[in-house]
Amino acid sequence: MFPTGSRVTRREFDKVSRASSSTIIHRLGGWQAALDRAGFGDRYSGRPVTDKMRKQRGRTLAADEIVAELRRLADTKGAPTLTMDDLKRSDLLSVRVVVNRFGTWKAALEAAGLQLSSLGRRWTDDDYFENLLTVWTHYQRAPKYGEMDKPPSQITSGAYEAKFGTWGRGKQAFVDRVNSDIQIRQSTPSLTIAASAMSTLVAEDQRNIPLGLRYKILRRDRFRCVICGRSPATDLTCQLHVDHVVAVSRGGTRNDDNLRTLCADCNLGKGAGD
Repeated sequence: MFPTGSRVTRREFDKVSRASSSTIIHRLGGWQAALDRAGFGDRYSGRPVTDKMRKQRGRTLAADEIVAELRRLADTKGAPTLTMDDLKRSDLLSVRVVVNRFGTWKAALEAAGLQLSSLGRRWTDDDYFENLLTVWTHYQRAPKYGEMDKPPSQITSGAYEAKFGTWGRGKQAFVDRVNSDIQIRQSTPSLTIAASAMSTLVAEDQRNIPLGLRYKILRRDRFRCVICGRSPATDLTCQLHVDHVVAVSRGGTRNDDNLRTLCADCNLGKGAGD
Protein backbone atom coordinates (compact mmCIF):
# COMPACT_ATOMS: atom_id res chain seq x y z
CA MET A 1 0.00 0.00 0.00
CA PHE A 2 2.84 2.37 0.91
CA PRO A 3 6.36 2.24 -0.53
CA THR A 4 8.83 0.46 1.71
CA GLY A 5 10.48 2.87 4.13
CA SER A 6 8.22 5.79 3.25
CA ARG A 7 6.48 7.90 5.87
CA VAL A 8 2.84 7.07 6.54
CA THR A 9 1.04 10.39 6.78
CA ARG A 10 -2.64 10.90 7.52
CA ARG A 11 -3.10 12.47 4.13
CA GLU A 12 -1.69 9.50 2.24
CA PHE A 13 -3.61 7.11 4.46
CA ASP A 14 -6.94 8.82 3.80
CA LYS A 15 -6.40 8.47 0.05
CA VAL A 16 -6.45 4.67 0.16
CA SER A 17 -8.31 3.72 3.35
CA ARG A 18 -12.04 3.21 3.90
CA ALA A 19 -11.72 4.43 7.49
CA SER A 20 -10.61 8.00 8.01
CA SER A 21 -7.50 8.81 10.00
CA SER A 22 -9.68 10.97 12.30
CA THR A 23 -11.75 7.93 13.31
CA ILE A 24 -8.62 5.92 14.01
CA ILE A 25 -7.09 8.74 16.08
CA HIS A 26 -10.27 9.01 18.12
CA ARG A 27 -10.33 5.29 18.87
CA LEU A 28 -6.61 4.73 19.43
CA GLY A 29 -5.63 8.03 21.02
CA GLY A 30 -3.37 9.47 18.34
CA TRP A 31 -1.80 8.89 14.93
CA GLN A 32 1.54 7.92 16.39
CA ALA A 33 -0.17 5.39 18.67
CA ALA A 34 -2.08 3.96 15.70
CA LEU A 35 1.11 3.44 13.69
CA ASP A 36 2.83 1.91 16.70
CA ARG A 37 -0.02 -0.56 17.12
CA ALA A 38 0.12 -1.48 13.44
CA GLY A 39 3.88 -2.01 13.59
CA PHE A 40 4.72 1.11 11.58
CA GLY A 41 5.93 3.31 14.44
CA ASP A 42 9.21 4.01 12.66
CA ARG A 43 7.29 5.53 9.74
CA TYR A 44 5.59 8.23 11.78
CA SER A 45 6.31 11.66 10.30
CA GLY A 46 4.48 14.02 12.63
CA ARG A 47 5.64 15.95 15.63
CA PRO A 48 6.90 13.60 18.39
CA VAL A 49 4.48 13.34 21.28
CA THR A 50 6.28 14.55 24.39
CA ASP A 51 5.58 13.68 28.01
CA LYS A 52 4.29 17.22 28.51
CA MET A 53 1.77 16.77 25.72
CA ARG A 54 0.57 13.48 27.25
CA LYS A 55 0.05 15.14 30.61
CA GLN A 56 -2.06 17.91 29.11
CA ARG A 57 -4.22 15.54 27.06
CA GLY A 58 -4.53 12.86 29.71
CA ARG A 59 -5.89 15.19 32.38
CA THR A 60 -9.20 15.43 30.52
CA LEU A 61 -9.72 11.66 30.37
CA ALA A 62 -12.30 9.91 32.54
CA ALA A 63 -11.18 7.01 34.73
CA ASP A 64 -12.72 4.44 32.39
CA GLU A 65 -10.89 5.99 29.44
CA ILE A 66 -7.58 5.70 31.30
CA VAL A 67 -8.39 2.08 32.12
CA ALA A 68 -9.14 1.43 28.45
CA GLU A 69 -5.80 2.91 27.41
CA LEU A 70 -3.93 0.82 29.99
CA ARG A 71 -5.64 -2.31 28.67
CA ARG A 72 -4.81 -1.33 25.09
CA LEU A 73 -1.14 -0.95 25.98
CA ALA A 74 -1.16 -4.34 27.68
CA ASP A 75 -2.83 -5.92 24.62
CA THR A 76 -0.19 -4.37 22.38
CA LYS A 77 2.49 -5.76 24.66
CA GLY A 78 0.79 -9.14 24.65
CA ALA A 79 1.03 -9.57 28.41
CA PRO A 80 -1.24 -9.14 31.47
CA THR A 81 1.37 -6.85 33.05
CA LEU A 82 2.29 -3.23 32.49
CA THR A 83 5.24 -1.12 33.63
CA MET A 84 5.51 2.63 33.95
CA ASP A 85 7.98 2.63 31.08
CA ASP A 86 5.25 1.09 28.89
CA LEU A 87 3.34 4.40 29.11
CA LYS A 88 5.94 5.94 26.82
CA ARG A 89 4.09 4.19 23.97
CA SER A 90 0.90 6.09 24.77
CA ASP A 91 -0.06 9.41 23.21
CA LEU A 92 -2.52 10.01 26.05
CA LEU A 93 -1.08 8.95 29.36
CA SER A 94 1.79 9.76 31.66
CA VAL A 95 2.58 8.22 35.02
CA ARG A 96 1.52 11.44 36.73
CA VAL A 97 -1.92 11.37 35.10
CA VAL A 98 -2.50 7.75 36.10
CA VAL A 99 -1.27 8.11 39.68
CA ASN A 100 -3.17 11.34 40.26
CA ARG A 101 -6.41 9.67 39.12
CA PHE A 102 -6.08 6.35 40.99
CA GLY A 103 -3.77 7.21 43.88
CA THR A 104 -1.10 4.61 43.14
CA TRP A 105 0.23 2.73 40.13
CA LYS A 106 -0.88 -0.55 41.69
CA ALA A 107 -4.46 0.71 42.11
CA ALA A 108 -4.57 1.78 38.45
CA LEU A 109 -3.45 -1.66 37.28
CA GLU A 110 -6.00 -3.35 39.53
CA ALA A 111 -8.75 -1.16 38.05
CA ALA A 112 -7.65 -2.26 34.58
CA GLY A 113 -7.47 -5.93 35.59
CA LEU A 114 -3.69 -5.97 35.09
CA GLN A 115 -0.80 -7.16 37.21
CA LEU A 116 2.38 -5.57 38.48
CA SER A 117 5.37 -6.72 36.47
CA SER A 118 7.39 -9.37 38.26
CA LEU A 119 10.46 -7.95 36.54
CA GLY A 120 10.23 -4.68 38.39
CA ARG A 121 12.37 -4.33 41.50
CA ARG A 122 10.62 -3.28 44.69
CA TRP A 123 12.73 -0.30 45.72
CA THR A 124 12.92 0.63 49.40
CA ASP A 125 12.76 4.19 50.73
CA ASP A 126 16.52 4.06 51.26
CA ASP A 127 16.99 3.05 47.62
CA TYR A 128 15.04 6.11 46.46
CA PHE A 129 17.00 8.47 48.70
CA GLU A 130 20.44 7.03 47.91
CA ASN A 131 19.67 7.11 44.19
CA LEU A 132 18.60 10.75 44.40
CA LEU A 133 21.76 11.53 46.33
CA THR A 134 23.85 9.98 43.56
CA VAL A 135 22.12 11.90 40.78
CA TRP A 136 22.23 15.15 42.77
CA THR A 137 25.98 14.70 43.07
CA HIS A 138 26.38 13.90 39.37
CA TYR A 139 24.73 17.15 38.24
CA GLN A 140 26.04 19.27 41.13
CA ARG A 141 22.49 20.57 41.64
CA ALA A 142 18.96 19.40 42.21
CA PRO A 143 18.24 17.03 39.30
CA LYS A 144 15.44 17.75 36.86
CA TYR A 145 12.54 15.38 36.22
CA GLY A 146 13.88 13.98 32.94
CA GLU A 147 17.40 13.49 34.28
CA MET A 148 16.16 10.74 36.59
CA ASP A 149 15.60 8.59 33.48
CA LYS A 150 19.29 8.74 32.53
CA PRO A 151 22.47 7.29 34.07
CA PRO A 152 23.66 7.37 36.80
CA SER A 153 20.06 7.14 38.05
CA GLN A 154 18.78 3.61 38.52
CA ILE A 155 15.21 4.64 39.41
CA THR A 156 13.02 6.47 36.89
CA SER A 157 11.22 9.76 37.46
CA GLY A 158 7.95 7.90 37.00
CA ALA A 159 8.83 5.59 39.87
CA TYR A 160 9.35 8.62 42.13
CA GLU A 161 5.93 9.93 41.11
CA ALA A 162 4.32 6.58 41.80
CA LYS A 163 6.03 6.37 45.19
CA PHE A 164 5.57 9.93 46.45
CA GLY A 165 2.68 11.29 44.35
CA THR A 166 4.75 13.91 42.51
CA TRP A 167 8.41 14.43 41.66
CA GLY A 168 8.51 17.51 43.92
CA ARG A 169 7.24 15.48 46.87
CA GLY A 170 9.95 12.94 46.24
CA LYS A 171 12.64 15.60 46.53
CA GLN A 172 11.00 17.03 49.65
CA ALA A 173 10.90 13.56 51.21
CA PHE A 174 14.65 13.37 50.62
CA VAL A 175 15.20 16.72 52.37
CA ASP A 176 12.96 15.59 55.25
CA ARG A 177 15.04 12.42 55.58
CA VAL A 178 18.25 14.43 55.84
CA ASN A 179 16.73 16.69 58.49
CA SER A 180 15.36 13.72 60.41
CA ASP A 181 18.73 11.96 60.50
CA ILE A 182 20.40 15.06 61.92
CA GLN A 183 17.62 15.73 64.42
CA ILE A 184 17.85 12.20 65.79
CA ARG A 185 21.62 12.57 66.03
CA GLN A 186 21.52 15.86 67.92
CA SER A 187 19.29 17.60 70.42
CA THR A 188 19.51 20.89 68.49
CA PRO A 189 16.78 21.89 65.98
CA SER A 190 16.93 20.08 62.67
CA LEU A 191 18.98 21.52 59.84
CA THR A 192 16.77 23.05 57.20
CA ILE A 193 18.02 22.35 53.68
CA ALA A 194 16.31 24.11 50.80
CA ALA A 195 16.03 21.81 47.79
CA SER A 196 17.43 24.57 45.55
CA ALA A 197 20.44 25.09 47.85
CA MET A 198 21.62 21.50 48.16
CA SER A 199 24.48 21.15 45.73
CA THR A 200 27.14 18.48 46.20
CA LEU A 201 26.11 15.27 47.91
CA VAL A 202 27.60 11.80 47.63
CA ALA A 203 25.91 8.45 48.08
CA GLU A 204 28.36 6.61 50.29
CA ASP A 205 27.02 4.32 52.98
CA GLN A 206 30.22 3.51 54.83
CA ARG A 207 29.83 1.70 58.15
CA ASN A 208 26.16 2.73 58.30
CA ILE A 209 26.74 6.47 58.52
CA PRO A 210 23.21 7.92 58.11
CA LEU A 211 22.46 9.93 55.00
CA GLY A 212 21.80 13.10 57.00
CA LEU A 213 25.07 12.81 58.91
CA ARG A 214 26.97 12.26 55.67
CA TYR A 215 25.44 15.46 54.30
CA LYS A 216 26.40 17.35 57.47
CA ILE A 217 30.06 16.28 57.27
CA LEU A 218 30.27 17.01 53.54
CA ARG A 219 28.79 20.45 54.15
CA ARG A 220 31.16 21.13 57.05
CA ASP A 221 34.14 20.22 54.87
CA ARG A 222 32.79 22.40 52.03
CA PHE A 223 32.32 19.35 49.81
CA ARG A 224 36.06 18.98 49.36
CA CYS A 225 38.57 16.30 50.19
CA VAL A 226 40.31 17.47 53.37
CA ILE A 227 43.60 15.97 52.15
CA CYS A 228 43.96 17.02 48.51
CA GLY A 229 41.19 19.60 48.18
CA ARG A 230 39.47 17.96 45.19
CA SER A 231 35.76 18.51 44.76
CA PRO A 232 33.06 17.31 42.33
CA ALA A 233 32.23 20.96 41.75
CA THR A 234 35.45 21.37 39.75
CA ASP A 235 36.32 17.76 38.93
CA LEU A 236 33.44 15.59 37.76
CA THR A 237 35.52 12.44 38.22
CA CYS A 238 35.92 13.14 41.92
CA GLN A 239 33.90 10.96 44.29
CA LEU A 240 33.68 11.98 47.93
CA HIS A 241 33.47 9.55 50.85
CA VAL A 242 32.68 10.25 54.48
CA ASP A 243 35.53 8.52 56.29
CA HIS A 244 36.36 7.65 59.90
CA VAL A 245 39.55 9.32 61.15
CA VAL A 246 39.97 6.49 63.67
CA ALA A 247 38.69 3.24 62.17
CA VAL A 248 35.67 1.57 63.71
CA SER A 249 37.79 -1.56 64.18
CA ARG A 250 40.04 0.51 66.45
CA GLY A 251 37.21 1.96 68.49
CA GLY A 252 36.40 4.93 66.29
CA THR A 253 32.94 6.47 66.69
CA ARG A 254 30.48 8.30 64.47
CA ASN A 255 31.01 11.58 66.31
CA ASP A 256 31.51 14.59 64.08
CA ASP A 257 35.15 15.02 65.11
CA ASN A 258 35.91 11.46 63.98
CA LEU A 259 34.43 11.90 60.53
CA ARG A 260 35.95 13.66 57.54
CA THR A 261 35.48 14.02 53.80
CA LEU A 262 37.95 12.23 51.54
CA CYS A 263 37.99 11.70 47.80
CA ALA A 264 38.05 8.09 46.64
CA ASP A 265 41.76 8.22 45.73
CA CYS A 266 42.86 9.61 49.11
CA ASN A 267 40.57 7.20 50.95
CA LEU A 268 41.99 4.17 49.15
CA GLY A 269 45.52 5.49 49.62
CA LYS A 270 45.29 5.55 53.40
CA GLY A 271 46.16 1.89 53.72
CA ALA A 272 44.43 -0.76 55.79
CA GLY A 273 46.20 0.31 58.96
CA ASP A 274 45.19 3.98 58.80
